[in-house]
Amino acid sequence: SYRGKPVLAITAGINNLTGGFNRATMTEVYIPSSIREIGDFGFWGCYNLKKISFAEDCNVETIGDNAFTYMSQSYAYMDGVFPDLDKEPTDGLFDLVIPASVRSIESWAFRYCFTLKSVRFEEGSVLEYLGDCAFKTDMRLETVVLPDSLTEISYDVFYDCMSLRTINIPVNVDTLGTALLWNTPKLEMVDIQTSKLTSIPQQMFYLSGITSITIPANIKRIERQAFNSCEALTEVQFAAGSALEYIGESAFASC
Repeated sequence: SYRGKPVLAITAGINNLTGGFNRATMTEVYIPSSIREIGDFGFWGCYNLKKISFAEDCNVETIGDNAFTYMSQSYAYMDGVFPDLDKEPTDGLFDLVIPASVRSIESWAFRYCFTLKSVRFEEGSVLEYLGDCAFKTDMRLETVVLPDSLTEISYDVFYDCMSLRTINIPVNVDTLGTALLWNTPKLEMVDIQTSKLTSIPQQMFYLSGITSITIPANIKRIERQAFNSCEALTEVQFAAGSALEYIGESAFASC
């Protein structure tokens, strides 16, 4: 509450730069059940943040644009200093658990979170949408298990997640953005579970480390540069009854 009134949202000021908790020096944040939205730039630039916890009866439905961008030891990147991936951080936010109540994670919500290693979604998750660049350049992120409720994954969501090893495309996804897994050199396994997609988007696996993949039967199109520069890729299989009609320019170039 604030001045005797319940707080329902945490967001930035009118110019999206000076409001909310931008650049606050807090190390932990607790989101009570009264909060329904973490708005745009709400915790942008909270470099010292090491723990995010939510009430057991969490009611957050939206995590807004740039809500947690530049979180946890990412301040140097703003000055052009590239993180040393061979040097393990001693503190920071390593694991993120998204409450089941969250329906939408908007653009750039967790971009540049350099200590983050895993993202999990609570059982019963109702997540429907992952916005563009939501986890882009989270360079230590290794594992993500997306919930079955998800229907749309926008573009560049895991772009430059250079430590990512496993990812799934859930059963209800019917929309995928481009360059979803661009530059994921340690990627070992992609589990495409959905039967609602009809195409592999442009540059989806560009520069990824996958060694093999099975293209689901429902895929009709593999768009241009979809697997370009996947140098470790040695096996591509097509599921029985494949409906494939089109392979785009340079789809498997430099493989």
